[in-house]
Amino acid sequence: MSEKNTSFEDRDIDQIDLAYRQAMQYGQDMVALYKQERKKREALQLTYKKLEAAFASMSDGVLVVDKSLTVQEANPAAADLFERTIEKLTHCELSEFLIGDDVPEFLTRLHAPERQNFTRQLHLEHPVPRTITFQSAPLPDEGWVLVLHDVTWEERVNTMREEFLHLAAHELRTPLASIIGFTSMLGQIAGNLDDQTKSVLDSVLRSSEKLRHTVNNLIDASVDDLKEIEVEAVDLSEVIAVSLTMLTPSINEKNIHIEVNLPDEPMLVLGNRKQLVTAIGHVVENGIQYNKPGGSLTVNGSITDDAFRLTIADTGKGISKKDMKYISQPFFQAEEHTTRHAVGMGLGLSIVNRIVALHNGVVSIASTLGEGSMVTLEFPRFSIDDLPSARKELLEIQNRLKMEQLKEEHSQRQQTEAIIDQLKQQLEITQSQNLAYARDLARLYQEQKERSEMVQAQQAQISHTDRLILMGQLAASVAHDLSNLISPILGYSQIILRRRDSIDPTMVNIIERILSISRRANVLLRQMVSLSRAQTDKPEYFDLNKHIEEMLHILEIKIKHANIDVTQALTSESTTICGSPIQISQVILNLVINAIDAMPTGGVLTLNTLRVEDENGATVRLQISDTGQGIAPENIPHIFDAFFTTKSGRAGKSGTGLGLSVSKQIIENHHGQIFVDSVIGKGTTFTISLPAAEAEEETDEYVSGV
Repeated sequence: MSEKNTSFEDRDIDQIDLAYRQAMQYGQDMVALYKQERKKREALQLTYKKLEAAFASMSDGVLVVDKSLTVQEANPAAADLFERTIEKLTHCELSEFLIGDDVPEFLTRLHAPERQNFTRQLHLEHPVPRTITFQSAPLPDEGWVLVLHDVTWEERVNTMREEFLHLAAHELRTPLASIIGFTSMLGQIAGNLDDQTKSVLDSVLRSSEKLRHTVNNLIDASVDDLKEIEVEAVDLSEVIAVSLTMLTPSINEKNIHIEVNLPDEPMLVLGNRKQLVTAIGHVVENGIQYNKPGGSLTVNGSITDDAFRLTIADTGKGISKKDMKYISQPFFQAEEHTTRHAVGMGLGLSIVNRIVALHNGVVSIASTLGEGSMVTLEFPRFSIDDLPSARKELLEIQNRLKMEQLKEEHSQRQQTEAIIDQLKQQLEITQSQNLAYARDLARLYQEQKERSEMVQAQQAQISHTDRLILMGQLAASVAHDLSNLISPILGYSQIILRRRDSIDPTMVNIIERILSISRRANVLLRQMVSLSRAQTDKPEYFDLNKHIEEMLHILEIKIKHANIDVTQALTSESTTICGSPIQISQVILNLVINAIDAMPTGGVLTLNTLRVEDENGATVRLQISDTGQGIAPENIPHIFDAFFTTKSGRAGKSGTGLGLSVSKQIIENHHGQIFVDSVIGKGTTFTISLPAAEAEEETDEYVSGV
């Protein structure tokens, strides 16, 4: 008998060892999979951090709003625009902090059914007056992404420019008119003045006229309007002389050496004398202002077959190659405002270009940084016989320049609009890419979270399986050792009882009790091994009432130790069912142990069975009730979830959260149902309903998957 038991136990141990190795291999595979997923998660987190850093560091504000126009996300730039923290900005509706006359129309556009990218410029009044451009892009969930660009400063610059021009019109024209008027009057009434004084007065008058003309140019923004102008034959030699005379104080102040080399032949051009004096005067003035002290200024004149050419060269600081392409633009100055030595507004060369172009001439500039600059002016040669048609020709030139300027402005506008459209498209592409990436990021994060939870659940299940395997090994080992101890007791007790006639009756009674207890212990050992064995049972018929009594027998000591009274109401009708007795015993064991744990200070455990006949056939019902703490209503929907447990909060109690989940799976595999009813402070009742077995021919119909 001992060899047969040993062979049986070795076979069980081999099966347990095989299951253990398979579980370990599965665990290793799961660990490898977890490491791979962890690397993916770390890469995903790194990418998310980069995207978050880019979002936070954008100079433009970004708002993400839902379909109700409530802010869901905001970056620091957006919070700064409205002088709020990100926390106070999120979950606020746009209407709460967008205050201005244009806002209602903008919000209506966001609510409109037609959802397309659009741009609006809003003038906001709160918290401070601002002008902000909103670039809006729709989201798939009916929300919007709003990119905010603060253009307040650009608007202020334009306003300041207009204010400056108006200020110049009122503050410069009036005193200039007075200076010119009084200077002219002084020249008329001072008949006894010497020639030098008259020359000085003439210079003052011309300078004032020049200044007034410059102011007019500044205010009118151009000199190419179609006003009536005086056209005459002008000698460029006289224009050079007048310009040098007007600038004599500046020449003397900087001790500039002037050298003039002009041809003897008159250099007559057709045009307006005042404008020519203004243009050439600007060139000479620049040659003096930007010259070094003690430097030289050379004016050379030459005549070609079809043009008169003037070259004005200085020995000043020169112009860098970087600044050469901007030097003719209005208001441009090569020197910074804080380090500028020469006064001026940066309009000189711009005015020169327009005046020379008006006279059908050409301006060219050459410069070497640190050595000086040379400006060349070329004007078409003019015959005095052409004077009658000169006015008409000049007006045609003037009109042509006006049209060219309009075309240039239109072209610049188109280029600017094209650049803006391109930037908008790039922004829209970037926004759509960012939104798509954000959606992918959220989806990957959710998938990663689910995988991580699955891995954790699988690892917990593996750990639980390992414990069950170890329990099986321990049970087999303990059963083997105890069986070796109990077998001699059974044998010796039976030998003694064969001689009961020669033994005191009292001793016989004691020996019979020893024999009964030993047999009961042997049954318990077999049940322990059965419960811990790998479950590969085939369905069989068994009596549910009998297995309830056996489980209570196993737990008798635990029940007494917990100070629990047991009440049984087992039906006398047939409770035969078909399935795995080991698995059903496991369910009963789980539910009874849970009931004991729910009554830490003692209580009543009630087990009822009932056979029910209805139109669907016969069923056997088992109710296991306790008078314990009960289950909270919010936990009842989750008690059959894997790894959900309420024992962690009980002193000295812990659980894996698998007992009820496994029990429910076993009952469903037996085509049954399990229900729970619980009241806090009164107790819990579990009801199990299983199909009753009528005949052994139906065995294969049950327990699919057991």
